[in-house]
Parts: sequence; C-alpha cells; structure tokens
Amino acid sequence: MKMIKDPSLDSEFTAESSTPDGIRRVFLADDHPLMREGLASVIANQPDLEVCGEYDRIEGMIGAVEEANPDVIVLDLG
Repeated sequence: MKMIKDPSLDSEFTAESSTPDGIRRVFLADDHPLMREGLASVIANQPDLEVCGEYDRIEGMIGAVEEANPDVIVLDLG
C-alpha cells in the first residue's frame, strides 16, 4: 500500500492496486480519440500502470467501468 499526499488538499489517502503485482489499472474516458491515444501511449511507458479500458461517450460507460474494474478513471466527456 502506498500513501499519497496531495499538497493542494493538504491530506493523505491510501492507494491500493486491484492487481496482485501492484500495477494500477487505468480506464480512459474521453470523447477525443487523439487524447485517449496520447494518454494510452504515456501510460504504456509506465511500468506500474496499464490501460484496462477506454470509452468515448457517457452512454454505456458505467457498465464498461464496472466490467473493467479500474483503480483510476481519467474522465473528460463533454
């Protein structure tokens, strides 16, 4: 388990991975394909992160997130 401090909130919280090997699963939800591709590329180069799913609209996204079971959701739909 890793403690993370957010200086803007002056608080701490625990971040625990859902995978046994400690890799954080990231779900990308953005309506711009280029943004999703860029984020996926950056995440692919991080040894402790993996993209577990992507979505391009709000409709149906909740089911996709529940199925993917991510640790983190990057969300920008608008």
